[in-house]
Amino acid sequence: MTSGETMQSVEAITERVLYWLSLGTQVRALAERLLERFAVTVGDLPASAPHHHAEPGGL
Repeated sequence: MTSGETMQSVEAITERVLYWLSLGTQVRALAERLLERFAVTVGDLPASAPHHHAEPGGL
């Protein structure tokens, strides 16, 4: 999976989560920013050292 495909997948999951939560407009905007920041932070983390994805972006 390329990084572009991964980001599209993250965006699709984010939209589904926000839809399921049925939040008001202001709360939805806050939740969307939170999920985006979480995805950026977690996406930069490496997997565990012995794993074959143990480089930045491995998760």
